[in-house]
Amino acid sequence: MRIRPFIIVLIASVFALEGTARGQPPIKSTTDSPSVTMIKRSTPAVFLLRAKIDAGMFALGTAFFIDDTGLAATNFHVIADAISANAVLRDPAAEVPVTLVAVDPGNDIALVRVDVSKLATKPPTLRISQVEPSQGQDVWALGFPRGMSMTVTKGVVNAVRGFDELPADLRKSLKYDKASRWVQTDCTINHGNSGGPLVDLDGQVIGMNTWAWTSQNNSFFALSALHISALVTTPRTQDVGFDGLKKVEKRSRIAGTLAPDLDVVRNVPAAEVIQAAKTFAQAARCSSCSGKGTITSKKRTGEQRGNGIIYPIFSDVTETCSACEGSRYSKKKAVVDAASRLILKLSRMKENDVRAPAAMKAIQDALKAVVAISPASLAQTINDHAVTQLTDVDLKLGSPVLFVGHLDKDHVFHASEERVQLVSVDGKKLMVVIKDLLSIDASELEQVIVLGISSGRLVGPDGEIIPVLSNGCTMALRERNNP
Repeated sequence: MRIRPFIIVLIASVFALEGTARGQPPIKSTTDSPSVTMIKRSTPAVFLLRAKIDAGMFALGTAFFIDDTGLAATNFHVIADAISANAVLRDPAAEVPVTLVAVDPGNDIALVRVDVSKLATKPPTLRISQVEPSQGQDVWALGFPRGMSMTVTKGVVNAVRGFDELPADLRKSLKYDKASRWVQTDCTINHGNSGGPLVDLDGQVIGMNTWAWTSQNNSFFALSALHISALVTTPRTQDVGFDGLKKVEKRSRIAGTLAPDLDVVRNVPAAEVIQAAKTFAQAARCSSCSGKGTITSKKRTGEQRGNGIIYPIFSDVTETCSACEGSRYSKKKAVVDAASRLILKLSRMKENDVRAPAAMKAIQDALKAVVAISPASLAQTINDHAVTQLTDVDLKLGSPVLFVGHLDKDHVFHASEERVQLVSVDGKKLMVVIKDLLSIDASELEQVIVLGISSGRLVGPDGEIIPVLSNGCTMALRERNNP
C-alpha cells in the first residue's frame, strides 16, 4: 500500500472540516444568489438519521424526504445493523421514530418513513431527477458530517459511470450491482454524509452520496437518483421493518465506504472497566499450564526388577501443554471474548468518571500482562480472528476488535487536535485506520497491540478495503524499561 497518498487523503477527507476558511469575516450579501436560494429551500428536507445498532451505540447518517407522506431515502449501509432508528428533524425540531419501508442492498438504498401526521408542520420534500446530470454541471452535497449540523459542499459532476467502468480492483472490493450507475464528483463527501442528497441548481436530487475513493486525487461517488426512483416504484405488499433486516442479504455492506458516524453513549462506570481489564488479564493466560506452555507431571519412565517383583520408576516429565499447544494463552475464543467485553466497556466509559484515569491504568497493566505471557505467539493467537472480522462483509458496526500490528503513521490535526493512526496487522496484508483514540502509548514504527470498535471502511489508493476502528487504545509492545 502507498502510505503517503493515503495520509494526504486522511487529512483531506477523514477530517475534511478542518479546512474551513478562517481569517476574514464573511461579507453579507443583500440578495441571495440562485444557489443560496436553492440551498435554503432544500436543506429543511434533509435530516440526521440516528440508527440504534446496540445498547449505547448509534450509527449516524443522512436521509431526505421524497414525498409528502413522510417517505425518505438513505443508504442501506446506514441502517444495515439497526434494530431501530430515529429521524432528528430541524423544523419542526423533533426526534421521531422511523419505520423501514424497503431496501435495495445491491445499490445501497433504503427507504424509511416518518409519521408526518404527528408533526406540527409537514417537512418539504426533494424532487428526484429522472435524467442523469451532465458532465461539468454544478452540484451540492447536503448532509450531517460527523453528526454535526447541516453542512453543504459544492463541486461539479466529473463523470457519470456504470459500475463496469470502474477499475477492476474497485469492482472487486465494492460488490455493487453490475447495473448500478454512479455520479463521480469532486464535491467533498464526509463521514456522516452517507445517504444524503447530491442536488443540482434546481434542488433536484441527481444522486445519493455513498462512497469515496481515497486515491491521490480524491473521487467521491453518489448513486444515480434513477435507482432511488426504481425502488420507490417497485411494488411491495408490506414494509420490510427493522426485524426483517435479519433476512436481508447484506453483501453491499462492505461497500459502505463512507460509513455512518458511530455515536457512542458513554455511561459505563470506570469501575466496570477496571474489573473487565482484570478479567481479561486472567482469562488470557492458559489455566491448564498457568501460562508456562508446558506441564510437568510424574510419569512412569521405566522399571526395576528384584526378588521377582517389578518396581515402576516415575520421573518428572515436561511436555507441551495440550490445552494451549504451547502458546501459553487460553483458547482463542476465551481470549477474544474477554477482550471484547473489555473493549465494549472501554468504548462506553463515562468521560468524567473520577476513576477513569485508574481504569486506563488498569487497561495498560492488563495489556502488559497479556503481552508478557508470550510476546512471540500473541499475534498468532489473536490476529487470524481479527483479520476474519475486519474483512467480513457482515461485520457489524461497533464490533470489538483486538490485534497486534505495527504503527506505520501517527498524525495529529493541530487545529482540531484530532488524531489518526495507520496500523498494519502483523503477518497479514491489511492496513487499519484508528481514530477517536482514548489512549495512546506508542510511537511510529513500533509494534503495538490495538483495541477498538469497528467504525466502517474506506477504499484505499489501490482499491483495497481499509477497515476503520475508533474509541479504543494503542499500546507499544516494547520492553517497558526502554524509553
